[in-house]
Parts: sequence; structure tokens; C-alpha cells
Amino acid sequence: MHKLQKRFASRPRATSGRREERSPAVKSIRKGEVIEVLIEKLVLGGLGLGIYQVPLKDTSGQESGETGRLRVFVERGIPGQRLQVMVVKKKPQYVVARVEAVLQESPNVVEAKCPYFATSKVINEKTPSCGGCLWQNLSYEEQLKVKEEQVKETLERIGKMPDVKVLPIIPSPDPWFYRNKVEMSFGHNAAGHVDFGFRERGKFHSIIPVESCVIFDPQFPAVLDVIRRYVRMTEWEPFDFDKNPDGFWQFLIVRRGVKTGEWMINFVTRPGQEIHQHLAEELREVLGEKLQSVIHTVNFGKAISYAGHSNKKIRVLFGRDYILEELGGLQFKISPFSFFQTNTLAAEKLYDVVRDLADLKGHEKILDLYCGTGTIGQYLARKARAVVGMEILKEAIDDARENARINKLANCDYFCGDVKVLLFAQRNKYLHPDLLILDPPRAGIPDKTLHKIISLMPQRVIYVSCNPATLARDLLEFRKKGYEVGKIQPLDLFPQTHHVETVVTLERVRSSEFGVKS
Repeated sequence: MHKLQKRFASRPRATSGRREERSPAVKSIRKGEVIEVLIEKLVLGGLGLGIYQVPLKDTSGQESGETGRLRVFVERGIPGQRLQVMVVKKKPQYVVARVEAVLQESPNVVEAKCPYFATSKVINEKTPSCGGCLWQNLSYEEQLKVKEEQVKETLERIGKMPDVKVLPIIPSPDPWFYRNKVEMSFGHNAAGHVDFGFRERGKFHSIIPVESCVIFDPQFPAVLDVIRRYVRMTEWEPFDFDKNPDGFWQFLIVRRGVKTGEWMINFVTRPGQEIHQHLAEELREVLGEKLQSVIHTVNFGKAISYAGHSNKKIRVLFGRDYILEELGGLQFKISPFSFFQTNTLAAEKLYDVVRDLADLKGHEKILDLYCGTGTIGQYLARKARAVVGMEILKEAIDDARENARINKLANCDYFCGDVKVLLFAQRNKYLHPDLLILDPPRAGIPDKTLHKIISLMPQRVIYVSCNPATLARDLLEFRKKGYEVGKIQPLDLFPQTHHVETVVTLERVRSSEFGVKS
């Protein structure tokens, strides 16, 4: 599914079997048409919303003399900007447009720290820009305000929770240099030389070779310089699924322990060449004792990505094949491809919130679904009788088990597989947990799985979500099955982007469905 389609997937669909008919305003505008629009607000997904009064057309295609109110969603638009945009997608009730030029700047704009960010000047000069941060030209205070409002509005609209009370958003301890992981792609720069960088937004084959990143680490430029000199020296070509399937370089993944200071540098390539160990030695000269892992991952899979398959081989060029990070007095092992929250300091705040809301007394059995490397469950295990975690990614489960060993938590047990299958193959063992922890991926919980999870009838649930739309959808199902929503706590784990994390408590108040209108 295309990224823009994903962002609007949560919007209500037509209930009849027929395709939803387009509004007169949408019918009256052409794909590719260029219009002017004033951005009024930011909506879920980071898009700017503007209203365009489009001249309506009659059935013969002639202008009727009337105008219609057309909602226009624009990426890279912030409130107060007047933009020239091109319509790129038509939906039944709205259109999606691409910024062509900034005609008038917003009074709320702030100067971006990143030299690769899509400022108004960059947009107007048609200069390629980094595909990462969307909101560096918005003050951090405004970012927080927008995210808090979006959580509330989404729960009201999709979750059918009018006048819902949302706690004030908890900010990230640092809105800059917070990430503990970055991933770059290899390709060719503007001069035609082999290089690497972040993807240009909306252009899969275009990379932006960067020399720094203001949301990663101040030492990153020195690391990139060493790697870039080595890549240019080898003259090995980058892999391209269509143009160069025999190419070598694919991805550069850099991870760091924000609290431990440990670094991992992982080169993901196709087979055919070997990266020399003297590159690891040069990197060690830059990072010193911080460098704990340099890895060459050979991707034998036929897919463009390395993720989701086991057809890869890891060769350690220096150190070990993992790094360690600390959270709340616990240590966690991070393998090359296992999931770990990208903002370590904010993740501590997140897990503190979960711990406080759990309010454990020591006798509880906790079922931790979509547990990843076991961070949340182990954060709680010190005050619980038992924790059982389930996760589909084997690498993550291996790390969870190792983390429990490192942290001397004998009351944690982990199982690898699909939650729906695992849970009900051993249903009696997990029936009626005292506390259910849910931390699903961005897409939320599949319908059939959710219904089976609810049938466990846990007395209390804590739902951790990185997507307010799927959170609202899933909460609606819980409420239909007799659960009452308690506290709703948004947190910002992703400054300079539109993403927001939300923690919600649920408690079973009755076994039958109660009044939630569908």
C-alpha cells in the first residue's frame, strides 16, 4: 500500500457494496490541476489541510456559476502558509496535493536546524530535500500542541468518544539528537558517483547524501566521513532492483546506546565482495571505546529489503554482534535487526507511565503481546508474579530471553509466533491474565486477533500505540465488548515528525456489549 493510502486508510469507507460517489467539488477538479490554497491546520499523518472554493461544473462539464468547498490535504504544508499545489490524487470527498511553491510564508514558521530540510526556499528552488523530518519549521511547543489535539480529535472521530479527556502530552527530554538508530540507502549522488544518504521524499531511487543529522548524534559527521571515503575508494556499485541487480551496496544502519554510549555500524550488502577490516579500525579511531560492533550483513534474499526474511548472513568485522542499552536500571541487548524504541530517553518516560498506570501489587500475571525485545514486560516484571511475552520476530524473542537472563528476571517467559496462533494453542494457560499489555505495530491489531484477545476477558488492559487512528478503531471494539477507557496519555517520542505515542488504560466493567453506536 502506498504511504498516502496508508495515512487515509482509517477514514470511514462507504458501507454499501458500491464505490462511494465523488462529491461535486471533487468531480469539478482535474488531477494535475494547479491551485492556490491556504493551510488552516495540521491533521493526522502530518498533512496540512486547506479549503479550496472550486468552481462547480454541471453534467456537461461546463461551469455552473456556483462554487464547492473542497478539502485539500498537502504534505509539507503548515498552518498560515499560502501554497501553490498540484492535485495528485482524487478521493470521493477530498483531494491530495503536492506543494509546487510557497507563495506566502506562515507567521508561525521557525528556522530549521537541518541544512537538508525542505524549507520554503528549498521548495521554491526545486532543490532535493531529505525525506525524514516534516516539522522542523514548526516550533517544538506547537508540535506538541498539534499532536495532543490530533490524539483527541482522532479518538472523538474514529473512536466515537465525544468530549474525551486526554492528559497533557509528555514532551521528549531532548527534541534534537534523540534517535538511537538511523538507516541510509546507497545510490548515486548528483555527480553520478556512488554515495549514500536518506531517501528523497516520494522518490524511491533518489538519495540525499548527508554529512550530518540533527536528530541523531553530534559525532555522526566524523563517522560518515570515514565510511564515505571507503565507499568511494572501492568503486563498488550500489544495488538497484531494476537497474543494477548485481550491485553490492544496499543499506547503512547505525545504532547507538544513548545511555551506554555503545555504537553499532552495520553494512547491508548483496553478495560478491568483502568489506575490509581496516574500515572498522578507522571507525574505531573516530569513536574509540564507544564502538562495540561493526557488522557486514550479506543479504541473499530476492526482495529489495533485508527485513522479514532469514536469508542473510552476518559477519562481525569488529567487536560483537550486538550493543547494550539501559532503561530504568535494566540492560537490554540490541541485535542488528531487532526493534527497539528509537528515542531512548523518551522511551524511559513511556515505560514509567506504563509502570505507574499498571499500579502492580506483586501478585499479578501479565500477558505482554507484541512484546518486541521484552522492554515493557521486564520493566514491570520486578513488581509482578509472572510475565509472558509473545512476538512474531524470532530475533526479538531471542533478545527478550537474553535480556531476561541479563537482568536476572526468572519470572519472564517468551514465545515466538503469531499472537493469534500462539495465544489460543495454549489458551488455558493464559486465560484471565490480571493485566494485558498491548504494543502492536502501526497497523494496529487485526480484527480476528483482536476479537480473540478480548475473549480472554482480562480485567485490565494497557494499550501502547504509535498510531492514533488504529488505536481509536481498536478501542471502539474494546468498548463494545464491555471495557471502559480510563486514562489517555500521549507522549512525544518522535520530535520534528508527525508521529505520536499514546498509552491508554482499559478496565472490564461488564461482560456484554454496551452502548457504543457503530
